[in-house]
Amino acid sequence: MLPSSIINSDSSQLLLGVSLDDEDTFENYLASADNQLAFDALSKKEDVEQFIYIWSSESQGLTHLLKGACHQAAIKGAACLYIPLKEKSGLSPDLLLGAQSLRLVCIDDIDFLDAEWEQALFTAFNACKETPTQLIVSARKPPSFLDIKLGDLQSRLQSGLMLQIKDLNDSEKLSLLQLRAENRGMKLPDTVAEFILLRADRSIAGLMKILDKLDTRSLQEKRSLTVPLVKECMGW
Repeated sequence: MLPSSIINSDSSQLLLGVSLDDEDTFENYLASADNQLAFDALSKKEDVEQFIYIWSSESQGLTHLLKGACHQAAIKGAACLYIPLKEKSGLSPDLLLGAQSLRLVCIDDIDFLDAEWEQALFTAFNACKETPTQLIVSARKPPSFLDIKLGDLQSRLQSGLMLQIKDLNDSEKLSLLQLRAENRGMKLPDTVAEFILLRADRSIAGLMKILDKLDTRSLQEKRSLTVPLVKECMGW
């Protein structure tokens, strides 16, 4: 039996209750000029690379890209699997059994592999090679810098298309904030976005958490996004 974390076009639910919402799509991903070629390779619908390894020293939307790939596959009715290894506590490597029968397998944060998961991924990788299954994995560093004990797995990880997602500059982060705010039905003026960038943790994850808080606060108080609201909400 295939694991319950498999999704298709009839389900918007991913493993661990992470949903395929509107913010998980390729359409909502801001691809900078430096990352356009990587984005194009990941979002291809035809003639896809069977194995893709994406990495970034910061979390530059890697999870978004993997979920975007799942979203695109699910819309087409293809079964796919997403596993966030950062949250592997309580998850079984058996989730990868039968991976070769799926259209797409995405494994996030393989920096968190342990011995059992290494063996499971190695077995799944070999099985998928004999089928049309696409495998996409993400990490914070290139495979040669991962602490992989299984040498054969490390060589497999270096065998496919390797893509680096480069950091966004401040102008691109401002555009990202405004894009994601617009997706939520909010208008984020330049002055407010610039103020956030001046005061905030500039990691993508940190900026998105701030946007989450502002979204909740503005809805609760029925207020537009302004510098005073940001100061009140964030305690700045």
